[in-house]
Amino acid sequence: PMTMVPPTADRFLVVTENEIIVLLLAEERLFDGKLLYTFACGSDIHMKGQKLWNAAMFLKEYDISVFASAGDLTQSSSETTAESDREFSEILYTAKLAFGEIPFYSTKGNHDLWVSDSLWGETFETDSPLFYAKEIEGDLFVFIGMEGVTDPFVDGALDWLEELLKNNTDKRIYIFQHLFLIDTVSSLRGAQGQLLYPNVILMQTTNPEEIRFRSLINAYPNAIHFSGHSHWQYRLQRFDENANIYRENEISGTMVHIGSLGRPLTSDGISTRQEVHAEASEGMIVEVYDDCLIIKGIDFETMEFLSYACYLVPMTLDTSP
Repeated sequence: PMTMVPPTADRFLVVTENEIIVLLLAEERLFDGKLLYTFACGSDIHMKGQKLWNAAMFLKEYDISVFASAGDLTQSSSETTAESDREFSEILYTAKLAFGEIPFYSTKGNHDLWVSDSLWGETFETDSPLFYAKEIEGDLFVFIGMEGVTDPFVDGALDWLEELLKNNTDKRIYIFQHLFLIDTVSSLRGAQGQLLYPNVILMQTTNPEEIRFRSLINAYPNAIHFSGHSHWQYRLQRFDENANIYRENEISGTMVHIGSLGRPLTSDGISTRQEVHAEASEGMIVEVYDDCLIIKGIDFETMEFLSYACYLVPMTLDTSP
């Protein structure tokens, strides 16, 4: 329901088994909202500095206010803090050179768990490295990191988030958290109904913290949950219409899948899970309007927007006194 024809498209193709029908679009378009600001998202960079640099060169052409990451900046995935800190410092140095004065923030993913909290907090200028918020363009960018591989929320994070949501219904609240919620986005299932992404490091639906987090997102229509972790290419939505974007109902928050900037994965939609060729790289831009968001998937290998990964999210804010 949230899929939209890209605003710059001039034709629509209907592909059947026997033919391709070309429908020209009217020059007069229904959408005429005023653009308030633009931001960019990435996830699962995994130390791919050259890909991060390429993405930044593309994104800087669109006057973005911030680059927000859903985690896995590093790759080591070991309990060696020194190595993880080195990788973190290296990728952040690349980000600083690439983005310049454009703010760069991230949440902790499972591969970032052993980066020291002190270094993470110092880098992003926050006293609470595993959950913090930044106000940008009058809205809130919220980052909730993982406490452990099987413990996605540090103590106090959900209490803090609930209070923040309750007190900011007049703002758009973008929540960046590494793990997706099962049977929302990224939840492709195989022929036997099994999740195609391994069920090892996921928020289980029986986990009380998962239940509470899911209910919080669904309770606030101004909340948008951005997640990574799966690495699924955007095009895999042909196997699951909710693969990239999901909304429980018209008055709930929205879940959005961010493709992997460093290591996209593909599938046959039945059982396979394999890495795409080495140059592949995906991310997204979000355009913010008064009453909606327009989300555009990007292929950073070809430096093109993906017409099949363009979405319009209605946005309801409570502006009553």
